[in-house]
Amino acid sequence: MDSMKREKPSFYCVCLSLIFTALCLSQVQEAGATAIANSDLSFFNLQITPQFGAIDLLFDWEWEAFAEAKNSLGELDQDYDFSLSGGTVSADAMVTWADGHGDASAPIFFPPDLSVTANANSNVNCPGCDPKAASSLGRGSLFNEFVITGGLGTVDVDFSANLLGDLYVFTDECGLFAITEVIFGLELDGNPILFHHDLLAIGPNSSDRLPVSEALFTTI
Repeated sequence: MDSMKREKPSFYCVCLSLIFTALCLSQVQEAGATAIANSDLSFFNLQITPQFGAIDLLFDWEWEAFAEAKNSLGELDQDYDFSLSGGTVSADAMVTWADGHGDASAPIFFPPDLSVTANANSNVNCPGCDPKAASSLGRGSLFNEFVITGGLGTVDVDFSANLLGDLYVFTDECGLFAITEVIFGLELDGNPILFHHDLLAIGPNSSDRLPVSEALFTTI
């Protein structure tokens, strides 16, 4: 009977897909004065640490960048960039009163590692005394899959990333509103496991600022 027993594998045969996204969105509308909405967000120092075994990324990183800017004059600008083989992708969009930017970077060597980053920012500034509105966004994203090798059974895995950014909004007495937000998300097989969202929104004759400096952590 012992000869009929199956040999246990020497690796965790679980393939997991990752999606990381940094997103910034700004929007302002005014009745006849200055309104400003700016935001910026970056993530870095990605760590994936199993309690037992080691992480092996299966492919080169896939990453993309997107930017959009538009206004009440009817102007619209969009830009998109992507890569499958290392380096940096970048997207920039600009119209009157607004601009957006997104970028992402990954190693150019094989095998790939976790030294990846992404950044997004959006800026809107509507000056003057006539009614106008504008908005912009930027996004940087990365994708990969990995396996955990060198162990048996289930294993706890720590996921962490650092965020750095800033949000700022301003209106004078004639500005209707200004709003800006930043979003970071890490999805594992389509399920969000690390998430961060900040939003600033104001009405007339107001201002607000929010710096972002956070270390996100979870164990799966």
